[in-house]
Amino acid sequence: MGSVYQCYHGDRVTPQTILEWEPFTKVVTEDMLPKPMKGSGLVVTHLEETPTGTHLTRQWGGFRGPRWSEALFRIGLVFIKKMATQSLANFVEATTTDHTQRSETETATPVTH
Repeated sequence: MGSVYQCYHGDRVTPQTILEWEPFTKVVTEDMLPKPMKGSGLVVTHLEETPTGTHLTRQWGGFRGPRWSEALFRIGLVFIKKMATQSLANFVEATTTDHTQRSETETATPVTH
């Protein structure tokens, strides 16, 4: 706990401090808000195994900072949700395509001894 990693979004950097870590299950971070906002928020990410894969849930809250910054943050969450949803859809598509291509390659290549 207490490790800090940096999340880069274009020219913006968001330091994220790990507060709780349960590998492959849950991570809680305190994320500093990008400029011009001031403050931080808590982000809880849960991973849950399902019969067809993994369900990811992300919750934002626990805001600390000036009220004006919190208002901007809450407005920004609408856009963050859209971007995150699209990013996850892109990730699912890319990993599914990669898996399909690898499966086709593995089954098409005969093994000789």
